Amino acid sequence: MNKNQQTFLAVQSTYSAIEYALYTNENCVEKSSIPKIKASSDLIPSLEKTLKKQSLTINEISFIGINQGPAPFTTLRVAIATINSIAFSLNTDVIGIDGLQAIAQEYFDSQKLPTVILLNAFANDVYYALQTSEKETSTGCCTINELLEKIVTLFPDQKIRFMGNGCIKHKEKIVEIIKNKATIEKTEIGSPSIEYLALIAAKQYHSQKEITHQVLPLYLKKHWIQKKA
Repeated sequence: MNKNQQTFLAVQSTYSAIEYALYTNENCVEKSSIPKIKASSDLIPSLEKTLKKQSLTINEISFIGINQGPAPFTTLRVAIATINSIAFSLNTDVIGIDGLQAIAQEYFDSQKLPTVILLNAFANDVYYALQTSEKETSTGCCTINELLEKIVTLFPDQKIRFMGNGCIKHKEKIVEIIKNKATIEKTEIGSPSIEYLALIAAKQYHSQKEITHQVLPLYLKKHWIQKKA
């Protein structure tokens, strides 16, 4: 491989699949998606097939960028455990990326602040990113009622943009509490685009920030036992 050429992977679990993209420098050479029900059995073979198609081996990967979540936990664990195993066995650099922060950055619009990104955390819970400026984004997980009450208190007189797949399930509640101050858009979003994930990973790698050989899932949601404690 050319000394100045860097080949890397961007990987993430979404609400329906595990997807990855293979890059050479800034160029995406191949993308693939594996349905989540086949993720644990098909991810490694799919990666090997993609690398072979490009006449590469896993040893030639410079680094791997991975979305740490939040996301449906089983698929998230499969993706992260697989990448951690590759990184450990080959001593490959891994860059973990906060998925909520990445969505906030990708869809930032200074004319549409504050913005609330809602991802479905199931039951009445949501993962959220509350963005008030380009550099100010808070994240967490709580019930939709708790979040909306907080938003009403923080922004009593402002228009608020809502986006993300959590808006689909909770649209009626948003309209009920936020009323005509709410604008709902881009409800198909449940993760950053794989291209944007790769961009963040490449920037962090070149700046040598937050590089490791093992990452943990960023789940945010407490287990029911923790909630009772």
